[in-house]
Amino acid sequence: MSKLPPDVIDEIRVLADMLKSVRVYSFLPPHIRETSRVKDPPVLGYYRENLARFLLHLFLEDRRRYMSVESVRRVHDDTRSCLRNLAYSHTCFHGNANLRLGLCSMLYIFGK
Repeated sequence: MSKLPPDVIDEIRVLADMLKSVRVYSFLPPHIRETSRVKDPPVLGYYRENLARFLLHLFLEDRRRYMSVESVRRVHDDTRSCLRNLAYSHTCFHGNANLRLGLCSMLYIFGK
C-alpha cells in the first residue's frame, strides 16, 4: 500500500493512512517485566520492552492518552471478572456444558 492509484476514492486514502500507522506488538511477560530506565526514550519495543517508561511518559506528558489506556485496562479487568463469575457459577448453566466451556475459554483468553 505504499502507492495508491491517482483515481482512488478519498475513503481508501484515509484507510491506507490509518493502516500505515498500525503497529504490531508481542505480549511476552518476561519482556514486559524488564526494568525500564527513565533516561531511555519513551518508545515501546516489539516485545513491549520499555513499557513502564512509555506509561510514565503518557502519564506525565499526555494524560488523555494515558486515561485511554487505563480505561481499556479497566474494561479488561471487568470483563475478566464477569467471565470468571459466569464460568464458575453452577446455577446459570443448568447442564449446558458447551456454554460453560465457551466461557472458560474466554476466561483463559482474558487471563485468569
